[in-house]
Amino acid sequence: MARLNYKRSEPNGGEAKAKPKVIKLGMDLHARQVTECRQLDGSIPKPAQKWDLRRLLDQIESWIRAGIKVYSCYEAGACAYWYHRGLVKRGAINFVVAPQPRETRRNGQKTDRLDARALLRLLVSYLGGDDEARVRNAGWAYCPIPRLYCSFPPPFILYKSLCSES
Repeated sequence: MARLNYKRSEPNGGEAKAKPKVIKLGMDLHARQVTECRQLDGSIPKPAQKWDLRRLLDQIESWIRAGIKVYSCYEAGACAYWYHRGLVKRGAINFVVAPQPRETRRNGQKTDRLDARALLRLLVSYLGGDDEARVRNAGWAYCPIPRLYCSFPPPFILYKSLCSES
């Protein structure tokens, strides 16, 4: 049997890829991980990836240190607003939006990757000047970010204490 030899070509003839100026992130946030879908400048969105929560914050900080502007959004949820504060502290421009039903697969399943991609689409549309994105896509409703002293204790601790009192 004959072997086919394929050579991997280096991108741009061996030159380093150009650094993007803007990165947009749609994120599906959970207690132990975050699934992000990213768009570099105006390119086609990259496939969604799962990250450790802290590692993604560190990566975003390194992008910002490199002079890249980072926009992100995620849905408000049980994680409260600590992740938003972490993103803003590192220099990202973040939007927390109201949770909405998102896309489903043909068989009715909903995945983190689909959610992250849908949030990225909303973010790109909004940043592109589409003010009507909020009207057409009810998912682009801002959530007010409470002041730091208003959001503690975290909701699940408060819920647990309320349940134990009764």
